[in-house]
Amino acid sequence: MSKYIKPIETKIRDYQHFVELSHEFDQRWNTTTRWCNITMNDINEKILKEDTWWDIDYNIRKWEKVFDIKSSFRHDDLDIPQGPLGKMNSIWLMLNDIKNGQDFYSPICMSLFQNGNKPIHPGGTRMILADVYTDPIHLCVTDYNNNLETEYPDITWYTVDDYYFDFADLHELYEDTTTDGNCRTYTHEAMGERIRIKQICTYMMPTTDTFNYHAPRTAETPRHFKLENNIISINNMPIAQKTGGVWKVIIC
Repeated sequence: MSKYIKPIETKIRDYQHFVELSHEFDQRWNTTTRWCNITMNDINEKILKEDTWWDIDYNIRKWEKVFDIKSSFRHDDLDIPQGPLGKMNSIWLMLNDIKNGQDFYSPICMSLFQNGNKPIHPGGTRMILADVYTDPIHLCVTDYNNNLETEYPDITWYTVDDYYFDFADLHELYEDTTTDGNCRTYTHEAMGERIRIKQICTYMMPTTDTFNYHAPRTAETPRHFKLENNIISINNMPIAQKTGGVWKVIIC
């Protein structure tokens, strides 16, 4: 793959359409697509081989730094960087969904690159909730080594033909190239190698409360962010707490 290949955004009509798109991608790029139903803690322990607490603490420390700018601020404060603002807003929205019994709208996507890296996108932010959301989630994996059943034998894997996810007219299959694309997660993990990737994304524009995860400045309802007594809260709802020097997500 040498010449530029433009991104492809395909709205997924239904699950059978996804099956067809996945088979086409796998045949074109010599990959294998598999599903599994797995907890996020098991993703960390069995696939990523990482300690959950370290990754969660590492991510929340990035949020903590923005409160050096201001100890409290609104969602539309332009002095606050969009990245950590969007992460905190996403966690707040998802914690509210969990409290209301709402499952995640989309599957988590992972790629298993030949260089050994295992980027997750979309879904990296959701992984921060691994300790408070313990139900199994839908994980869709694109394997560039074509050996995940051998590499992870204690996980039950399903072919795309033997699985089902209700896409409910909300999703698209987004294809891009690591050296040309817009997803920094895949570009970083590819380490300079040119790799064609696919991911399942929601294609709707952000709305006021439901889907504006990483774009809180588009929200019409006010969001007040505050760090006080080692607790980060949004609209007086705690989302993270530091205990013994370690940050954790909390749900109240």
